[in-house]
Amino acid sequence: MTKQVHELSSQNEQECIISLLNLQVAEMRRQNKALEQNNQLLMDLLSAQKRSNSPWMTQEEAANELGIPTKRRRNYVAILNHLHDIGRLPTVQGTNKRLFCRKEVKTLSERILEGKVTIPTYSQLTQ
Repeated sequence: MTKQVHELSSQNEQECIISLLNLQVAEMRRQNKALEQNNQLLMDLLSAQKRSNSPWMTQEEAANELGIPTKRRRNYVAILNHLHDIGRLPTVQGTNKRLFCRKEVKTLSERILEGKVTIPTYSQLTQ
């Protein structure tokens, strides 16, 4: 009888230990996931900081700053190219994937907000 009680208590202890280990593993996984999310947020923040310190804006950034919808790349690139061609955004870098001068884009954005400049839509450009 004593041997049976000892075996039962030994099994219960093992089950408790396994249960505790499972809880610890689950908690470590949760913490690991939280650390990965935190790392991704920090990387995104660092990337955004680098972009905002750059004197150049990508086409998508410029379109967002100017309030041009960015659903279709072809459309906003055509509008930005038009703005460059008419001298509203004179300073560019590159040919296929142009970069626009951040300072000029910000200035144009302010002029748009003040109502001094209007930007044509893609459909207006293609008529």
